[in-house]
Amino acid sequence: DDWVLTAAHCIPAGIAADAVTLQVSRHNIFISDGADTDCAESISAFQLVCHEDYDEITVAHDICLIQLSQPVRCPQTQPILDEGSPEVAPGTRLIVAGWGDTDPGPGDSEVALPEQLQYTEIPLYSDSDCTRYIGADYIASVMLCAGDLQGRTDSCQGDSGGPLFVEGPPVLQVGIVSWAYGCA
Repeated sequence: DDWVLTAAHCIPAGIAADAVTLQVSRHNIFISDGADTDCAESISAFQLVCHEDYDEITVAHDICLIQLSQPVRCPQTQPILDEGSPEVAPGTRLIVAGWGDTDPGPGDSEVALPEQLQYTEIPLYSDSDCTRYIGADYIASVMLCAGDLQGRTDSCQGDSGGPLFVEGPPVLQVGIVSWAYGCA
């Protein structure tokens, strides 16, 4: 109840853990804790544990754990994919969630951030499909890819570090939003 999973690229290099504050159990990031949900709270980090092989260039191993300075008041923990988890097959519909840009346009420097947490459903692709669509930037041993090839719905800038999960039952986090070519 005191660990958060995110992307390593969301943690600035050299930042002290106590300089990081997380918004927990929030649905609207523009209002105060008490006005959002009964469980909304701000908690500072105690420890940052990013993957030792994280590579800023290839974005391989883009994963980081944040230990909170205190347990969350209303734990809503969800399991993550581990060696004992059932395999998630290509074609499985996954949910991605975040507060990223909701109106990206070509050459658009304006970012439209939503007030409410957004989510959408996208398909998981096989490693061979990911290699075909993405090319050498896709590293099958440490990455997975999912998205809408028609560009109708997807994650976007600002969604990084957010979850990619199977709705279940049971709910199972299988990935973290890391990088993409464009967004919908």
